[in-house]
Amino acid sequence: MIVRRFGPVVNAVDPAFEAAAFNEIMFTRKPGFAMPWPDFAERYERVGELAIASESEGHVAIEAEEALLDLLAHRLAEADSALGPGDVLLIESQLGHDYPRTHDRAETLVEHGANRLHFHFHIDPPLRLGVWHRRG
Repeated sequence: MIVRRFGPVVNAVDPAFEAAAFNEIMFTRKPGFAMPWPDFAERYERVGELAIASESEGHVAIEAEEALLDLLAHRLAEADSALGPGDVLLIESQLGHDYPRTHDRAETLVEHGANRLHFHFHIDPPLRLGVWHRRG
């Protein structure tokens, strides 16, 4: 399960990655898990950390950015499925501090005698996740 702290409460979340959005990397709350932060910190202990990033490239900017976000979502799902029983992933990247953002660079390539743009996308800084294990 993937969780995120929203003020004094920890909620389960789903990725809401959207290339056309202003903030491409977001998470939406989902029902089923909500716990006050003091209770979460008492019931779970931090046992590890993950950093997830991705890169992509292509001739069409929006398609390259969508591929970047799809790869990030895939890596996040892999990390979630690799969790042991009683483990959760807590999103530790903080908005305004070290929250991941997409960055792009365009270059001009000559293909078959014509100039074409080629886009490179990457995420920086990586999405930081804490691995938390339920005590007892």
